[in-house]
Amino acid sequence: MSANNEVCQCDVAKLKLNPFRLMDFEEKQTIYLRDRPVPKLANLICSNKKGFNRHFNVKLYEEHKWLTGCEKLKKSFSWPCLLFEGLETKSPWTSNGYSDLNNLHNAITRHEKSVSHINAFLTFKEFGKTRVDLALNEHRRISIENHNTKVKKKSKST
Repeated sequence: MSANNEVCQCDVAKLKLNPFRLMDFEEKQTIYLRDRPVPKLANLICSNKKGFNRHFNVKLYEEHKWLTGCEKLKKSFSWPCLLFEGLETKSPWTSNGYSDLNNLHNAITRHEKSVSHINAFLTFKEFGKTRVDLALNEHRRISIENHNTKVKKKSKST
């Protein structure tokens, strides 16, 4: 797990600097296939009003398959939203990350029910199944063939 985390810890921080939507398909596919980072987040600690420290529980990754984290930023994020959330949506799960362990379970529940998360999650699940760029290229190829056929017919008739 630690070798994967070495690579993955940087993925969230890299995505904050270079958003997924600006990458080419090959870069996107590499990140998508590598799967979400699941670091221990040992340095994510939050004190409550009674003076007790709360620590991030890695079991949350098993319960919420969309949850990810970044050791460097000391925050948790929504992996599908980080990759596919629209520009118009600003959520702590993508913009800054989430670090309030005292309210984490409520925040997770609210986020899972949000329209932006559901849309991002559906887009995440469908990623790579239909390549729009290849479909457009195929359409362009067929269009060129049809054009060439029409030109040949016209040249033969004159």
